[in-house]
Amino acid sequence: MRILIADDASDAREILRRLLKRRRHEVVTASNGREARGILERESIRLMISDWMMPEIDGPELCRRVRSAQWGHYVYFILLTARYDKEDLIEGMTAGADDLLKKSFNF
Repeated sequence: MRILIADDASDAREILRRLLKRRRHEVVTASNGREARGILERESIRLMISDWMMPEIDGPELCRRVRSAQWGHYVYFILLTARYDKEDLIEGMTAGADDLLKKSFNF
């Protein structure tokens, strides 16, 4: 499966990339929301993991743009965040995220 990771923190991108490649996924990375949006427009991506707080376009806004796009296939969208209050969960789900993953995740 092709997976797009968008995170402005290079170490977080690299950790996720390595983890997913070990499980034989093809991984594409982006350092911000604008770059991720461009990749999504050019390539067939079915799973997106996006940091919440990024420059240019943040995770929730990127998710809203993905949901409003007409690509002919569904993009499963996971927001990766250190913010995990009830309000954040509601905001992420309202933006269209399929799931939220707490950024202090344990591999």
